[in-house]
Amino acid sequence: MSVKLPHCPYGRARAIMGTMRTPSVSVVVPVYNSETTLRVLVARVSDALSAYGSCFEIVLVNDGSCDGSWDEIVAIATEDHHVRGVDLMRNFGQHNAVLAGVRAATGEVVVTIDDDLQHPPECIPELLAALNGDDPCDLVYGTPMRLSHNGWRNVSTVAAKLFVERLAAWPGARGVTDFRVFRTNLRDGFATYSAPAVVLDALLAWTTTSIKYVPVEHARRAVGRSNYRLATLLDYAAATVTVFSARPLRLIAGLGALCFFGGLAGVAGVLIDDWVAGGAVLTVGLVLAMMFVLAGAQLLSIGVLGEYVGRAQLRLLDKSPYLVRRTTADAPSE
Repeated sequence: MSVKLPHCPYGRARAIMGTMRTPSVSVVVPVYNSETTLRVLVARVSDALSAYGSCFEIVLVNDGSCDGSWDEIVAIATEDHHVRGVDLMRNFGQHNAVLAGVRAATGEVVVTIDDDLQHPPECIPELLAALNGDDPCDLVYGTPMRLSHNGWRNVSTVAAKLFVERLAAWPGARGVTDFRVFRTNLRDGFATYSAPAVVLDALLAWTTTSIKYVPVEHARRAVGRSNYRLATLLDYAAATVTVFSARPLRLIAGLGALCFFGGLAGVAGVLIDDWVAGGAVLTVGLVLAMMFVLAGAQLLSIGVLGEYVGRAQLRLLDKSPYLVRRTTADAPSE
């Protein structure tokens, strides 16, 4: 398959690699129905990290693919000692698969990149340079200068990130992508996390605020169709906001308080008008005001109870985020 390599906006990849200390690197790739792109991806990642010699590995995590992705992973791992494969029991989701790969990583630094060739592996050295340069940090995102999905996907992606940024009070959410570089020791901050809903970026945000965003190109998908649908984006946004933030519950409680006190003010106003009018019959306004009071009290109660339930949920969820069926280390050698 012929693929046009994207231009990395910063260039100088090999020069940077030659001037910086080269920590061992683990590149984690979640794989789903991508048997046709894996060899190209591995070749491009290997070329981008060629200055690292033997100090890098590529961990391919098969997330319940329906095609021959696992067989392809086994074949590549047999031919290339830099490649390791992890096969999950079923399709658990992209972030769950990445988490499995992050926990299996042996390098000092983890790179995560998708399997669809839209993120440019040639820019990995630029992200590593930002991580370990003169102003080092813990986490670097490769943020697309311009999204290359179709129209609705571009709009829905931006909308989902804005939703997360506003409702979860997560500054920088618009720059978050699946193309990341971070220090492996960050995983210690979520080593015991075992809930089924995984948003890796939220887990990373728990552990550090030392984050940078590096603009990169975003190529059009070379093969196949995106596995992300509108429902997937909505699930991602909902999981980020509800599982990792109590702000929605506080907003509900605030709305309840507003309705409650607004209803009380309405009741007082109606009663004053009724008294001034000399004891006329109760008006519709009083009924509406009382409804606001009751509705506000209910929402306030739900919000307060939800605050406790939401926090208890974070502690009690104990389902595994993934289950490993096998690895390439288990495959019989020829």
